[in-house]
Amino acid sequence: MSRKNTFQLCLLALSTALIIVGSQLAVPLPG
Repeated sequence: MSRKNTFQLCLLALSTALIIVGSQLAVPLPG
């Protein structure tokens, strides 16, 4: 287990969570 792999996995999870939260927040907005 290399640190680079763990960092990439964490970055991927963070970006995925950001996309999910962003899409959920964008839905109730008017327009």
